[in-house]
Amino acid sequence: MERNELIRIIYNISSDVVIVGGSAQLYYGRKEIAKDIDIVVKSLKGFNELGEVKHWFTKSFYSKSGKRAFIRRNDFNIDIFIENDLPVFEITEEGFKYETLESMATFYTNVISKYKTNQFKQIEFIQKKLDLVNTNITQHESNS
Repeated sequence: MERNELIRIIYNISSDVVIVGGSAQLYYGRKEIAKDIDIVVKSLKGFNELGEVKHWFTKSFYSKSGKRAFIRRNDFNIDIFIENDLPVFEITEEGFKYETLESMATFYTNVISKYKTNQFKQIEFIQKKLDLVNTNITQHESNS
C-alpha cells in the first residue's frame, strides 16, 4: 500500500490525528524517506483495524503523557503517541493534518532541554533533527 493511501485510511478511522516526526518532514520535503508513519492521537479507538496495536507506558521525553503504541505492518509501521493535546498543525487539501515546522522545532528544543549534558549521544541525535527543521523553517519562510 502507498503511504498516502494508508494515511487516508488512518483519517477514515479518526480525524483527530496529526502526522509528526519524519513523516511530517517528508511532507514538507525536508526528508526523502520515512520508514514509518509517526502520528499523535488522543485515542486508539478503531486503530486495531490497521493491525495489532501494542501499547505501553514510556518515560521517553518524546511523549508528554507517557502513553505510546505501535502497529507493525508489512508496508509502513505506525508509531503512535497518545496525548491529551495535538501539536500545532496545518491541514492539506485532502484533510490530512501535519505538524508545522515551527511546532517541530519547539518540540525538539524542549526534548533536548530535558537531557543531562553527559547524554551527548541523545542530544546530538535530536540536535540533528532540530537543525534540519530550523534550517528548513528559514527556507520555508523565505519561499512564502
